[in-house]
Amino acid sequence: MPDFLLRSLLFQPKSPVLTSESARNLLVDAGWLRKHLEVRILVAGFCDPLGSEECTHQLAEQRGAAVKQFLLEAGLDSAQIVGVKGWEKAEPICESPTPNCQEMNRRARIFVAGLSPAR
Repeated sequence: MPDFLLRSLLFQPKSPVLTSESARNLLVDAGWLRKHLEVRILVAGFCDPLGSEECTHQLAEQRGAAVKQFLLEAGLDSAQIVGVKGWEKAEPICESPTPNCQEMNRRARIFVAGLSPAR
C-alpha cells in the first residue's frame, strides 16, 4: 500500500454507506483533489471482523467502490483514481470486541498513490 494516507472514512454497520461526517470530509477532499490534478489516489475498503470471509470481502470492495463513486459524482477526474481495493479484515485499527473499536475498522482509506504531471 502507498505510504501517504490522505484520509480514513467511516461507514454505517454492515453497509457501504458513509457516515454523514465522513461524507462531509470526503466532499472537502474532493474539492482539494480537483485543484490538484497531479495527485493520484488509491481507495482501500475495510471491514470489521464480524461476518464470513466472503461477506466481508464483498462489503470491503463495495465500500471502496462507494468512495470512488462519491468522488466521481463530486467532480473528480477519473484518471486520478488509480485503483480500488477491498482488504476485508486485514490491517484492523483496533482488535477489541467493543462497538467503538468495530466502528473504527468499518472504513475506507484514501492513499496518495503518486503524482503525474499536471494537465
